Amino acid sequence: MLSCLTKHGEIKSIFEVGCGSGPNLLLFKKAGMKAGGLDYSEALIKVVKRIFQPGELCECICSEAADMPVNIKYDAVFSNGVFHYFADLDYAKTVLEKMIEKANRSIGLLDIHDIDKKDQFLFYRRKEIENYDEIYGGLDKMFYSKNWFKQIAEKYDCDISFAESDVKGYWNNDFVYHVFLYKK
Repeated sequence: MLSCLTKHGEIKSIFEVGCGSGPNLLLFKKAGMKAGGLDYSEALIKVVKRIFQPGELCECICSEAADMPVNIKYDAVFSNGVFHYFADLDYAKTVLEKMIEKANRSIGLLDIHDIDKKDQFLFYRRKEIENYDEIYGGLDKMFYSKNWFKQIAEKYDCDISFAESDVKGYWNNDFVYHVFLYKK
């Protein structure tokens, strides 16, 4: 992932939208980067604040992604497996626009569910999980077209690239892709 984010220069600072309990933030800090993160879960942000000493992170925010402050900038801003939780495209667009504003160079969106593969995804899940619709009812995932991202990239004059997921043994590889935007 970092190699895709560094296409337009070295990354010295990075911000994670949906940082959870902070495992990526810890890796980035150990790699010598300035890091920050946001998660909507107060319990997970409390874990982050127990792991890191005051001042070790540029930001550690408990907030909805759409309310992300953009005053502190980072070379790269990314999310991993977050966008499929959003309720609609308007919310997703608000978050992506804030990520673009917060980033100095690049934006990475990992594990975006492909709208073109939605039927195959649901078929697979229903085959693998007995009573899938009953168990996961009301927990729908958002699926996105690549064209939707291309339109936003064009609006903000960003270069864009897509990558396939290739995590060994990851059952979701066939149904997701990654998006990288680069500010010009």
